[in-house]
Amino acid sequence: MTPDPKWLEILKASGWQSLAIAIACTSFLWIEHSGWVPKPPDWTFSAALFGALLFGCLTVASFITAVLKFFPIQEFIIDEIITRREQKWLRNYIPNMTDREKEILAYLLVKNQRTFIAAQDGGYAMPLISHRIVIRALQPGQVFSSENTPFVIPNHMWKTLNEHREKFLTHSIEPSANYEPWRVPWMER
Repeated sequence: MTPDPKWLEILKASGWQSLAIAIACTSFLWIEHSGWVPKPPDWTFSAALFGALLFGCLTVASFITAVLKFFPIQEFIIDEIITRREQKWLRNYIPNMTDREKEILAYLLVKNQRTFIAAQDGGYAMPLISHRIVIRALQPGQVFSSENTPFVIPNHMWKTLNEHREKFLTHSIEPSANYEPWRVPWMER
């Protein structure tokens, strides 16, 4: 004869219910130890101790779950790990960048400009976009034209680029006000 597993449904109790059961079991143990009640059967002590431990642990688990829902620390940790991994990748990629990529980044660093407007495909900045050094800076529902799409260098990438600024400033920047090194001239399209 197999035992009915319905009693395990009690494990689904909320944190408050688990806390109430844990307090009840602990109170029973304390009352029994104090001698306020006649000596109950021996198995009740073991059952009350088991209940206090089980429901105490379930209460702690419910509390931790509630705290993590309110303060999603795990998401912050994951974001931090991804950010550091991307920064490390960028530091290792800088020596392998093409002259065009370095020219674009040098221009942005000299101008202290994280955002720029380019054609929808990114023009000459396409490799930077492919490597997620540059991303689209569009808001949901934002209207833009195919020749004027906003792009931005994410904060953590910008910080890393600024730390290695000297590796980019060896490239000369065109003095023309209309010069944008990421734009592909219309004759080359």
